Amino acid sequence: MKFKWVNILFWISLLIFIVNGRPQMTEDELYGDEFHDDMISEDYDDYYDLEEIEDIPTTIAPDGRRLPWYFTSRDGQDKEAGEDEYVGGVEYEEDYDDIDYAEEDRLREEARLEKYRQEEEKRRQEEEAARLMEEEKRRQEEEAARLMEEESRKNLEKEDEKRRLEEEEIKARRLEEEERRKKIIDDQRQREELAEKRREKM
Repeated sequence: MKFKWVNILFWISLLIFIVNGRPQMTEDELYGDEFHDDMISEDYDDYYDLEEIEDIPTTIAPDGRRLPWYFTSRDGQDKEAGEDEYVGGVEYEEDYDDIDYAEEDRLREEARLEKYRQEEEKRRQEEEAARLMEEEKRRQEEEAARLMEEESRKNLEKEDEKRRLEEEEIKARRLEEEERRKKIIDDQRQREELAEKRREKM
């Protein structure tokens, strides 16, 4: 009979444990030295899941993380809420409900969006500067090509003008030579006619 009651009590305790989950931690367990020492270490998130602890006020740490409202002061002494200390720009007061966590989240989100906006503006300015540099480079290349083409065209025109003048000079010399040859022929013919007339008179 005694064994039967022990067995019944065992199953009842097991059922209560399963329904209620783990036992509620006391304040000393929540705020004890062991928890605090590990909380301020770099891997405190791996030690204890802060989101599973209910009724623990939290605040925003200087690095942006949300931490329990429990910290170490500059002189190394443990501090608790209610001592009007500042950590991460938040004042600790007795009434935890007075802290507007939504406002903190909003400010942090605004800071994140502002940082993103500044990065986008910087990227846009860099892209605009690169585009302007590329356009200026292309304009200078096109201008250099246009000047070279213009210079080449002028050189061709000069060559054409020079060749035209040379051809006109050759043509003028030919005409002059032709006129001189005709004059010689005419003079020779006139002398012959004059000589013929003299012979007839004799």
